[in-house]
Amino acid sequence: MAEAKRPKVTLIAKSDSGRSEPKAGDGRLRPAPASRQDPKAPTVAVDVEIEKVVTTVDRLRPAPAVNGVTKSATAVTRTVPTPQKTKVGVKRTAAAAGLAERKGASNALKVGVPPRLELPKPPAVPVSAAAGNSAATRSSDSNGVTITAAPARAPVRQKPAEPALLSFNVGGQIFHVSTKAVKAKPETLLARVLAKVGDGGLDRVLHLPVDVCPDRFRILLDWFRYEELFVPSTVPIEAVLRDAARLELPAEIVVNGTARSTRTTRAKTVGQNVVLGVVQRWPGFNSFLSQLLAQIEKHFQAVGSRSVAHADAQDDEAAAADEAFDFPRFVLPLFRDEGWVAPTHICSSARARVLALKLEELGYLCEFSDADLLVSLPLKLRCELVVTPGGHEPPPPGPPVAEGELKE
Repeated sequence: MAEAKRPKVTLIAKSDSGRSEPKAGDGRLRPAPASRQDPKAPTVAVDVEIEKVVTTVDRLRPAPAVNGVTKSATAVTRTVPTPQKTKVGVKRTAAAAGLAERKGASNALKVGVPPRLELPKPPAVPVSAAAGNSAATRSSDSNGVTITAAPARAPVRQKPAEPALLSFNVGGQIFHVSTKAVKAKPETLLARVLAKVGDGGLDRVLHLPVDVCPDRFRILLDWFRYEELFVPSTVPIEAVLRDAARLELPAEIVVNGTARSTRTTRAKTVGQNVVLGVVQRWPGFNSFLSQLLAQIEKHFQAVGSRSVAHADAQDDEAAAADEAFDFPRFVLPLFRDEGWVAPTHICSSARARVLALKLEELGYLCEFSDADLLVSLPLKLRCELVVTPGGHEPPPPGPPVAEGELKE
C-alpha cells in the first residue's frame, strides 16, 4: 500500500510599500527577512488538512486445486475506505499572519493543500470470470464497494437407465421377468419388492420375503405375461393356487381356461369347523371309530385268506365283487325300515357324513348306497380313475400288452 508523500509548504508574505524586497528571477517574492533578522518574532500555527487515500487492488484470487482439479477463479472482496484527513501544524511568521488579516489569505498559502485525488473506478467483473453457473453479486454502501461470488452449482445427476429384465432368487434359482410386466401389476408382492428397493437396486438380484417352490414359481410368471396360468398335469393345481395367494395375485385367476379362486383355504376352514362341531356333540365318537376301524381291518384280512380257493358269494356285495374282479367292500348298515341301525351313534345324515370323512382322512375310500356306507381300499386301476386327487384327468393308458407278455 503506497502512502502519499507529505507536500512541502512554502509561506510567502508580501512586504509593505515602504520596504523593497528582493525578488527572485521568476518574479516570486522571497521570504520576508524580518523572520530572519528578528528571531523573537511571534509565530502563528496554521492547520493544514492533508487527505490520505487508501485503496486496494481489485483482483481475482484463483481457487486452490482439489484432487488435481482446478476450480474457477472467485472474486475477492475489496473495500475502498473513505479518505482520512490528517491535520499538520505549520508555523508562519507574524508578518504573514498580519498580511492574511489585511488582505486575506494569499494564494501562496494554499499551496500546502494538495488537490483531491480522484479514485479510478474499479473494473467491472465479467460474469464469465466465474466458472460454471456461479453468479457475481455487487453491493455498495457508504464505506466501500463489496463484490461477492456465489458458489458453483453441482452438476445434476442423471437418473440411471431402467433395466429391461429383473432377476429374482427363488429357492436358489434365478428367474428373469420383464420390468414393465411387474410394474404393470402394482398390487402383487413382486411389484412391492421392486418399489422397496427403488431404482438404484434394479440391477441386482432380488429376494422374495416368502418361500415359494421354484418349479411352481416358473408357472406363476405366466400370469404376469398373459394373465393366465398353464399348469401341466404333473403339478397339483391346489399347490399352485396356494403359491399364487402367497405372491398376492388376484383372488380369482384363470387356470387352464377355467376360473379358479386362490382363497381355497377359506372353504376348508369352514368345513373343518363343521366337522369339529359334529364331533364335539358326539359322545363316545373316538371309541366308536376305533371299533369300526378294527372291523374294517378284520374284513379285508378275511378277503386275503379266502383267496386261495374259489368260494361261493355269501351276499350281494361279494357277488358284485366277483363279477367286477374287485375286492369286496366293507358294508356298514346305516338305515333300515325300522329307522337308524345304531341310533346311539349314527342318528343323522351329518354324523354319517362326518364318519365317512374321518375314514377318508385315514386313507379309505367311502361311498354311500341307499342305506349303507361302503368302504373300500385305495387300490384302483388307472382306467377306473375318473379324476385324480390333484384335479387332473388321468394320463392315457400305455400300449396294450399281448397275452402271456409281462411289462417290466
